[in-house]
Amino acid sequence: MPEKPDIKKALETIVGSKLTDEDLQLFHFFQRVAAWDQTDLPGQGFVTAKHILINLKTCQPLPLLDVSGFSQTDSSGRVKLRLTDFICLDRISMEMPINLIATPLSEQPVFLTVLNSLMMNPTNTFGIDVNFQVFTWDAKGAAAPNIRFNWRCRVGFQEPGPL
Repeated sequence: MPEKPDIKKALETIVGSKLTDEDLQLFHFFQRVAAWDQTDLPGQGFVTAKHILINLKTCQPLPLLDVSGFSQTDSSGRVKLRLTDFICLDRISMEMPINLIATPLSEQPVFLTVLNSLMMNPTNTFGIDVNFQVFTWDAKGAAAPNIRFNWRCRVGFQEPGPL
């Protein structure tokens, strides 16, 4: 049977000094990275659809999933994320529209661009996740590495019935 790791010794190695019991209480091993809400009651969320040929719109109730969080780009100034990595819901079906915004957290001038896509279940027409990529750029147009940013994504969703 493998030996139980000495967490205190491992942390002392990381910080480079001895730690007291009081010091250990300051470590937080879980970091909050997202907050989310779902509106699954009729009338709480709506989607507006516009006819592509005539000036007609319809407004239909649709449950909405609203998730916000933070992340950081890597050394190349980019990061790939999946919405389901930030929520604790199983077996949901996502649908358009996807509204995704991101704001860099930096004292230096930095630009941020975002791409998103609905990941489809190959066996049916249900969206099962939102993939998004974030790219950060400095004021001269070069990739800006290791930029922290806040993000928020709102997407229509349904909880499928039993299997």
